[in-house]
Amino acid sequence: MESKSKTQIPRLGQSDYEKAVRRRKRANAVRLAEINGYKSGEVARFYNSPIWKNTRQSKLMTNPVCELSLLEGHVEEADNVHHLIKFQSQPNEVLRWKLFSDPDNLISLTSSVHQAIHYAPYRLTQKQLDHLLELKKNIVKKYESLGLIIENPPDVNVS
Repeated sequence: MESKSKTQIPRLGQSDYEKAVRRRKRANAVRLAEINGYKSGEVARFYNSPIWKNTRQSKLMTNPVCELSLLEGHVEEADNVHHLIKFQSQPNEVLRWKLFSDPDNLISLTSSVHQAIHYAPYRLTQKQLDHLLELKKNIVKKYESLGLIIENPPDVNVS
């Protein structure tokens, strides 16, 4: 019986242009997912968890007004919460989950104030910056009293 030989068809490699297009599409998909409220990567485990959904909803129900706007005499409905101490930078998994889900580590804000904290802290007043720093220091003290050490303790940096 005659054996059939398989001829190898050479696989053409992707051009640099095609690779760049594919990378751009992936990056845009991630950005779009984040805009729509989905997180990717390691942080997704936290923000997509039922713990976060309950903690966030509870915080907004307990504090329905933007806490930083209130300092300036403006009553605005909060639609966001902000972690005072970054949980992602903590080396200990248990501490990350504690900081992540601790209502004391959250502050109720409007979207615009939340964006200002992350991207334009110069828009915040000194009173608001001082309040954020005081809240951060209180969280550090709370965790120190529990025997937990927070890495990268708060300083004058807001984000």
